[in-house]
This record gives sequence, C-alpha cells and structure tokens, in this order.
Amino acid sequence: MINERVSTFTGEGPTLLEDPTPFAQRVWPFFSINHYAHRALWRVLSAATDAVHAETADVFLRILPDRPGEPAETDLIKLAAHLRPSAVAASSSQLLAAAAGHSSPSMSAALLGVLIACGDSAAEAELLRRTEAGDIDAIGEVRSLADLAPSPAGT
Repeated sequence: MINERVSTFTGEGPTLLEDPTPFAQRVWPFFSINHYAHRALWRVLSAATDAVHAETADVFLRILPDRPGEPAETDLIKLAAHLRPSAVAASSSQLLAAAAGHSSPSMSAALLGVLIACGDSAAEAELLRRTEAGDIDAIGEVRSLADLAPSPAGT
C-alpha cells in the first residue's frame, strides 16, 4: 500500500512541479502548492527510480527561478541536493550552465554541489575557487574541508 502511494506520487511529482493546476482543481488547497509539492517530492525521491530523478532534473531546470529571494528557491535548493547523481549526470552540461548563469549565489553553489556529486571536476574547482574567495554559500557545498587549500601563514 505504501509502496503504491510512493510510486504514484513520485510518478506525478515532476508534473506537479511544472504545473500544479490539475492538483489544485482536484483538492482545492488552502496552502501553497509549490512549497509543499517541492518538500514532498524531495522527501520521497530516495524511493524513486532513476527515470523519475532524471525527469525531476529536467523539470527543475525548466522552472528554476532566476531571481534571488524567490520564495521557492530554498525548496528547490533542497530538491537539487536530493537528486541522484547517477540519474542526473546526463543533464550535467545544463546544470553547469544554470550554475554559471544563475544570479543567486546559493542556487549556483547548490547546482555546483550536485555536479560535484556527479564527479564533475570543473564544478569542484569552481566551488573551491569560490570558497577560497570567501563565498559563504560555496563553503556550505564543499564535501570535505581537506579539499580547501591552506591559507598562507599570518593571514
């Protein structure tokens, strides 16, 4: 029963991200659909198939807000962090372009973190460069502090 419900939601989840209108017409919610849809999806992604992860990554890239402070940004950052690296590796060039061109430092750093999980050395080098320049959002995405270059003595 639970597996059936998870399967149903993970199959509908990416669609709900892109267009919540059919869902809203079915349930008449008194809450922010986007906020709870993002949160619900990233919480069940671990049970989803690679195909659902890949579809979620595609939808994510289409709906990605490009305004710092966008209300959905925090939820989308968490969603990105839950994408299975093996399933989104095919989207790595689009993720890198989104990370490089995004105006929000936190979203850009989160996307670089996803790419690092996919084994992208260019994304790792960029994240480490930003970290060493003092970018607090990039520091949060560094996998290991051992990756950081030691600072010169006396600074």
